[in-house]
Amino acid sequence: GGWGVPPNPNANPPANPTLTLDFEQSVVAGVAGPDASESTTNFSTTPGNGRLMLAVIATLDNSTNATLTVTNSASSAYTLVGSYVRRAKLGLEMTLSIWKRIASQGASEIGIKVTPNQAVSRVVSALEFSGQNATPIGDTNSNVGNADPMTTGAVTIDIGTECVVAAFLAALAPDTVTLTAGFTLQIDHNDGTIDSTDIQLYVGYELARAAGSLNVEGNFAGGADEFAAMVVEIKD
Repeated sequence: GGWGVPPNPNANPPANPTLTLDFEQSVVAGVAGPDASESTTNFSTTPGNGRLMLAVIATLDNSTNATLTVTNSASSAYTLVGSYVRRAKLGLEMTLSIWKRIASQGASEIGIKVTPNQAVSRVVSALEFSGQNATPIGDTNSNVGNADPMTTGAVTIDIGTECVVAAFLAALAPDTVTLTAGFTLQIDHNDGTIDSTDIQLYVGYELARAAGSLNVEGNFAGGADEFAAMVVEIKD
């Protein structure tokens, strides 16, 4: 007898390693305005190659059509997730938006550049996550209103190892906010004006959530006000 037929190395391919989402770092800065110039907000350390970057940006302006260009330090683009979420406030327009980018190798990822098409006050924040797959963004939703508590709108969680990021934009800067149990409030920052045109951005995340429908709730110490909210599901 001969050696026979060697085993087919492709008959039972190895399973893909389990990806584990991890929060790495965040950054936030306020730009008192209105100001139409470009601003750059830098992470304390350079994000890792292939990691998911989420930029969460709040603006306030005197029109209904302010838009942003968001890039890294080398002008490589971030992509808008969903749509701009707008809410009128005292004759002005407060806008919340979330942007995504898969980081490339190099120091250029350390900065988030934001350029508005007109003068705006703004709060620029960003979060870095590791362990995501190639198409990390799943379900998104948003909400606006003037009731406390405020909810984001529901997203569908497919499995119990996904990450959810929720953002709330509030007028007149309520003192404190608490989110749905399980969420870590990572960002709490205003635009620096501390007056009747002040806006406050809150961003929280949870690294694991049981499968099902999720509508993140924010409770504000300042009570009823003008709010915009958005939630993003990140697939593991």
